[in-house]
Amino acid sequence: MPISGELRQSARECLARARELIARNQEAATRYACLELRQAIEYLAYQQLDAYLDEVPDDAMRKWTPRDVIAQMLTVDPTADKTASVSVGVEQVYGQPAAGMETLGEDRRFTLKWANRSHNALGSFLHAPTLHQFETGNVPDHGAMREKAEEVAAVIDHTLASPIYNANFGEFYEIDCVCGRRFKRRAGSFTAQQGIVCPNTNCRTIWDVASEKGTRIELRPRQTEYVCPSCKGTRYLLNHKIKAGGVIVCDCGGRAEICLSLSPFEEDASSPESAP
Repeated sequence: MPISGELRQSARECLARARELIARNQEAATRYACLELRQAIEYLAYQQLDAYLDEVPDDAMRKWTPRDVIAQMLTVDPTADKTASVSVGVEQVYGQPAAGMETLGEDRRFTLKWANRSHNALGSFLHAPTLHQFETGNVPDHGAMREKAEEVAAVIDHTLASPIYNANFGEFYEIDCVCGRRFKRRAGSFTAQQGIVCPNTNCRTIWDVASEKGTRIELRPRQTEYVCPSCKGTRYLLNHKIKAGGVIVCDCGGRAEICLSLSPFEEDASSPESAP
């Protein structure tokens, strides 16, 4: 079973245990139900992230809160936390929508706002009340805990009820990076200034769209020209490697250290700022 299927099954098991605990109608049991529901939200967030692993940075897999996980997806797809209806049909004319479409179902996802709010609300029941809560009489009671648990369980149940998940459609650029990593980026998910950044945390090469011809594009790594101090030859250095203290090794064998420097600033006597 693919990892997405395993994560989805784990969410189902958490939900089933939570339902059984809620049904006991005991405060301690409901508290454990809140823990199971928090994990169910986490599993579903990880399952959704699995569909974007070729787009997001590698360190996205280290994120664990639903808020951080979903935020990673939103950086490459603004609709990543939106439920979508999936339909299919046969085009009579290439490039034009099919006249008749058959709806297959929905890829149901919870929003970043809901996931973060619900994850935090459930977590608030997993700690002993603070002294401030005791003093103000604001200690969460079993009724409030159970109500929130049932509310979250219903949303998770609705999400899992659809057989469709991890639909990820779009127009993508596929890049074979200098580090050997192959990844893709959704058209429109980056600006010319940002460029396309390799997701490999040990690489992070920045790629620019050099030209576009119809559906074909030419990508070039963002780099800076410099002159080797040893052989005086013109060389190029990837921009993300330009860091103070870094050492450059030329093809000639010459080595040079990257340093920060300050140059005298001469004001233009004709500029208004230079006037006394």
